[in-house]
Amino acid sequence: MFASIRDARTALERSSGVARAPHRALSVWGLACAGGLLWGGCLLLIGILNRVWPSYGTAFLDVLRSVYPGYGAATGWVGVPIGAVYGALDGAVAGALVAWLYNAVAAPAGTIERDGGEATT
Repeated sequence: MFASIRDARTALERSSGVARAPHRALSVWGLACAGGLLWGGCLLLIGILNRVWPSYGTAFLDVLRSVYPGYGAATGWVGVPIGAVYGALDGAVAGALVAWLYNAVAAPAGTIERDGGEATT
């Protein structure tokens, strides 16, 4: 019926007769950097706190050990930067995917406003 979600959204907006203002696109690079810094920083902080207080976050780190090889409560100080790098990469990929998906779904074709202020296709 519809070739994409964007086509379905455009058809719905046309049938409702509601005009939309140009849509601001999310920066894929910006959200990737923010996600990487946030998740990598969280894993770094939890790893450091676990080294200072060994009972802190142990269950959480055990779960992460099943996802990120070489990271967990039992890896010692060596595992702290390993977890931060894993978290930064994982958060960057997740942030980029969220921004890309949002840009693909949120705006119908021809209404994305870029940094220059002009609507582009």
